[in-house]
Amino acid sequence: METVVLACANPSDTGVIRETLAPEFEVIHCATYDALMAFLSRSPDESDLIVVDSSIAPSEFTDCIGAIRKRCPMVVLIALMDRGQPDAMVASVKAGCTDIITKPYFQSVVLVTVRHALEQSHLVGHLHRQLARVESESIRRRLTTFCDFLTQRRREGFGVTPRELQLFFPGAKASEIPLDQVLEMMNSTSLSNLVAPVNYRPRAIVVEDEPAVRTLVTRVLSKEFQVAAYPNVEAAVAALAVFREQSDPVDLAVLDIGLPGRSGDDWVAQLKSENPGISIIVVTGFAEHRLIVKTLQSGADDYIVKPFNNRDLLAKATVHVQARLTQRWVDRFLGR
Repeated sequence: METVVLACANPSDTGVIRETLAPEFEVIHCATYDALMAFLSRSPDESDLIVVDSSIAPSEFTDCIGAIRKRCPMVVLIALMDRGQPDAMVASVKAGCTDIITKPYFQSVVLVTVRHALEQSHLVGHLHRQLARVESESIRRRLTTFCDFLTQRRREGFGVTPRELQLFFPGAKASEIPLDQVLEMMNSTSLSNLVAPVNYRPRAIVVEDEPAVRTLVTRVLSKEFQVAAYPNVEAAVAALAVFREQSDPVDLAVLDIGLPGRSGDDWVAQLKSENPGISIIVVTGFAEHRLIVKTLQSGADDYIVKPFNNRDLLAKATVHVQARLTQRWVDRFLGR
């Protein structure tokens, strides 16, 4: 059983996260930042993942992340933060967070985020184990470079993209790393070029019956996505079917759960069943808490409340889609 260190002072938040993780993980609780750092000093290699609430930081949270990373450079680190802080979220990822979970803490979101972060960590660990069995010093140096590349991308919160997988290990499974192809690729491609952003714009759809809101969301997402907008779910479902037939999958759906007709959770369940690789963010009003929970249970990845901050929407969309892309890559790499 893997070990999760939970650093959180709020009893209610602690209870929710412990209850969520306890069936699958051993959870060690630290109520203060000092207690967390004392534990990491005593047992720096005992934890597989650290979940830390930004509110326990005695100074700048990014400084605390840096201190944790210094003690445990390879650990998976997830931050708990308040919503509506896109700049702070970006700064936390740059400081070393693997991922971020925002309040309120829904169990499904917490569990999916933790599982996904650990899968990335397992992949890096597997490569290091492969590395230990390599006798050639030259090959070992090159594989070490690749492992460092994976680790750095994970610290940046982005993982490795499908395109980078094709460059490193075309069609490979984790148990069948083709060392000759790795050498050939590394001789012809500089690592700095691989770290640069890949020329890929994810595809997103917006489903919103209010023209003004539909236009706004489309404009915000267009900064990072190819966007198509639809006034109702029926039109969106038909368009998704066409994209699937063309082998051009949609990565993100932003869906108003207050649309006329069927309930929002029904639409989310249908979109997920027909498009299992899609990320779904639902747009909602303040008074729809029960519906929010139902849509998350039906498969939505996150939600945003009107009126919303444009940067917050774009940050959520980017994080969830990158997580999905990395998950697809991990599944393909592991032959699942």
